[in-house]
Amino acid sequence: MNTLPFRQQHARILKLGTRLGEQAKAAIDPTTIVDVLATLEAFTAELVEHLEQEDGYLYPAMMASSDDALSALATRYRAEMGGITDLFNLYRRRWTVETIRADPLKFSRETGLLLEGLVDRVVRENEDLYPAAEKMTSAA
Repeated sequence: MNTLPFRQQHARILKLGTRLGEQAKAAIDPTTIVDVLATLEAFTAELVEHLEQEDGYLYPAMMASSDDALSALATRYRAEMGGITDLFNLYRRRWTVETIRADPLKFSRETGLLLEGLVDRVVRENEDLYPAAEKMTSAA
């Protein structure tokens, strides 16, 4: 399986995440909140597209594999991602212009924690999940 498109999405997600993290630290200044939210929207769009492609293509293909270890790996990653997605959706609902203005330090901390978790996930997918998916193609 060709995982290059997923890896490219990861690169874009990480780039936007870095920008979001930097802007979140500056959100103490109310004039920066509009920029933060614009970056958050772009980050969300990229992340949602990535998750839809993983859920619609990558996980089903891997889970249908006759290789039990590969199927189990995909099942585990898919289950973990559901929890991460739920946390991200909660984060998105919580942080608006008003709530960021009310507590910019908490927004910055939560953004940092969210991004730490997502970076960890991206690294694990790049180093564990995608290589396994690539082997699936070469073995088929």
